[in-house]
Amino acid sequence: MNKYTVELTPPAVRAYELIHQSASNCIAAGETGGPKVLLLRSVDQVLDEDIAERPFEAGTPLCAELAGVYCATRDKAFVYYEPSRRPLTIAILFISSGPTKASHIERADAILAQILLSSGIQVLAPGMTARLAAN
Repeated sequence: MNKYTVELTPPAVRAYELIHQSASNCIAAGETGGPKVLLLRSVDQVLDEDIAERPFEAGTPLCAELAGVYCATRDKAFVYYEPSRRPLTIAILFISSGPTKASHIERADAILAQILLSSGIQVLAPGMTARLAAN
């Protein structure tokens, strides 16, 4: 089986850098088993193991305006991605930590907006979208 190349879009890079920095700060402070470190490990496993090796089995396909976008999760790590036009390449659209029950609804809109923006989808009217740029 061929391994896929995983490329991060700018929003995914920013999200990964924040997660990585938070985990690095914890590790520097001697907290190697805290939630921020575990989140980084989960994100790395999703990217390096799940998506790179079996992206379409590892993720759940989204629907409606986000058809063609997948979400892979591990613990509290959520990684949104889609196939790139380049062969055997996956474009990571956005990375987030899983919402708690209290923040789920509040964060859902922000996560959806990031996915839409990073994947080149523009909302034209309620229920209508157009893909502006492809990977």
